[in-house]
Amino acid sequence: MAANEPILDRDFAINQLGGNEELLEKMFDKFVSQYAEDANKVNTQIATKDFQEAQRTIHGIKGVSGNLGLKALQHACREAEEYLRGFDDSKSEEQLTQHINNFEKTLSATLIELTNYESTQNQSEKEISDTKANDALSIEHAKSTLNAAINSFQFIAPAELQKLLAALQPTSIDLMQLEKAISDLDYERAKSLLNA
Repeated sequence: MAANEPILDRDFAINQLGGNEELLEKMFDKFVSQYAEDANKVNTQIATKDFQEAQRTIHGIKGVSGNLGLKALQHACREAEEYLRGFDDSKSEEQLTQHINNFEKTLSATLIELTNYESTQNQSEKEISDTKANDALSIEHAKSTLNAAINSFQFIAPAELQKLLAALQPTSIDLMQLEKAISDLDYERAKSLLNA
């Protein structure tokens, strides 16, 4: 792979599409489905000594990869295409193999990157969803812990009580009244406030 080139320059790619994340994801999906077999295709063309056709195939990938900010692939395509241009017996087969191997590796790494690509919008939505799920778990944990302590008339240390009440913060429970009821050992009132 090209040493200094990123597989994906996301900022470049998103700018090419006017900031449209959804379109970018569609383009990446299309790229993956369209070019997944092209390494095999190029190998077959090289094996049958159809160097001109291999050059054309690589040239097409180079153009698309350039437009989508797939910098490492664009670079690998450029090098392989230049070596294939006018390929004859005066050029080294070993160097050709190196260029084609580099193209294959870079195409493979690019396909993996695009297959695993998640837009920042999707990442943000997932983070929000994960946070909500964790909050819901914390609230349920705090409620069940308090219910268990209240039902068994168990003493709740002030520090522990503060942590449990803090976990209930996003709910509509009157936390001041709940804290007062627990501190006053008015467990019936505490139960009704907690489970209202």
